[in-house]
Amino acid sequence: MGSGQALVSVVIPTRDAGPRFAETLRAIRAQEVPGGVDLWVVDSGSADDTVALARAHGAHILTVAPEAFGHGRTRNLALAACGGRYVALTVQDAIPADDRWLAALVEALEAHPQAAGAYSRHLPHPGASVVARQAAEYWHARLGGPHEQALGDPEAFRRLRIDEKQYRCTFNNVSSIVRREVWEAQPFPEVAYAEDLAWGYAVLRAGHTLLYEPASRVYHSHDRPPAYVLRRAYVEAQAVGGIFGEPPRPLAPPQAEALLGLFEAAGRDPEGEGTCGGDPRTGYETLFTGRGHGRRIAYLFGEGSPLPEEERRWLHEQLLYCFARQGGASGQPLPDRFRQRFPYPRDYIRSLEWRLEAVARNGGSHWLSGAEVRALFAFLWDDLGRDYVRLAVLHDGGPVDEVALARLQIAERLEEWLAIATAQEPGNGAEDALQFRAHAAALVVGRRLGQAAIGTHHDAWDARLRAIWTGGI
Repeated sequence: MGSGQALVSVVIPTRDAGPRFAETLRAIRAQEVPGGVDLWVVDSGSADDTVALARAHGAHILTVAPEAFGHGRTRNLALAACGGRYVALTVQDAIPADDRWLAALVEALEAHPQAAGAYSRHLPHPGASVVARQAAEYWHARLGGPHEQALGDPEAFRRLRIDEKQYRCTFNNVSSIVRREVWEAQPFPEVAYAEDLAWGYAVLRAGHTLLYEPASRVYHSHDRPPAYVLRRAYVEAQAVGGIFGEPPRPLAPPQAEALLGLFEAAGRDPEGEGTCGGDPRTGYETLFTGRGHGRRIAYLFGEGSPLPEEERRWLHEQLLYCFARQGGASGQPLPDRFRQRFPYPRDYIRSLEWRLEAVARNGGSHWLSGAEVRALFAFLWDDLGRDYVRLAVLHDGGPVDEVALARLQIAERLEEWLAIATAQEPGNGAEDALQFRAHAAALVVGRRLGQAAIGTHHDAWDARLRAIWTGGI
């Protein structure tokens, strides 16, 4: 052990950190914690003054060959060498915002003995673009304050959408702290990407919790071009799918090319007409009620649904109650021919229940009328929120218009980002929208391509995306 009496050690992996690294080191040395800061830098082949700067600030130095670097492996090496009961992990371009950065993380763990680790709030650097500000502040805007994450019921967790699984297991080694005794039982997995998410998932499965502690703040933001966001989203989607054991969602080559065409058009689409899908409600209604709607209904109500039985039963009961009360979901009247066939509401409800069960069994699209399917959509979207519709459209297992769906998802992401940006700092809405649209397209398209490539290697696509990232097209 390098410093056995320390309460807290700080570990920073580095490579060519640049002169601004001195600012990070000074801010770490200014932290006020009992016993001071036990600082460790693990460097993988810097050719600049990174190591000299670290030594000048009293850091212990570990070195690894560049080809031996791994996000989990390298952090495990440093954790094994240092001696803190708690170990803070950060990166070379994250700058603590004040002298409470480290103490707030330590206090969070001491107040929550069941927690395996805690992570910090990110602030954008002064002068960051509107996109960089939004990216830095998104997680805090989503949570709003301190938050404790637990896995909950494992079976219920298994049925969550992959993005919800990722949110629940989020841990962020840009600025975090881990409890040594937990790390000794569960080292960081040696994965190619997202070692912090993989570790978060592992410790939650072991019964611990994770803490978001916004009183600990670091400046960390990047002004990345959309092509970088595209490539990063692709790599992240592959990694996240692997961590949670998600099956790939294949794309035919023409579909993938069409999605890339959507991304490439986004940056030169000032009005968004060719990139965004307009009103999400109208777009999702078209996808939900179109050909193959029986599969979507079966996805929500059938025995093969990933939803738990009690939730499916509740959905079914709510739907029938809505039809019985209003003669149609969300106030939409039934066609005259149904009123003639079923003069009493209870007769109609019995018929509807039987036909819904038939759809749920075999996914057939001939049991319900177009008016009934539209009424069902309205009930799900307007009365229960859009999540059930989105789940059914995304995951019913049948063919989907990938470009139409991507355009809707870009519109939703754009709407969300603009709302956050406007709430934080009103600005030039049209200019912000153009920047956000290009980045939203990059995120949506990159993730969808990555989901198609989970667990596989597509050299041609990898080269194509790398060329976009480096500007080689």
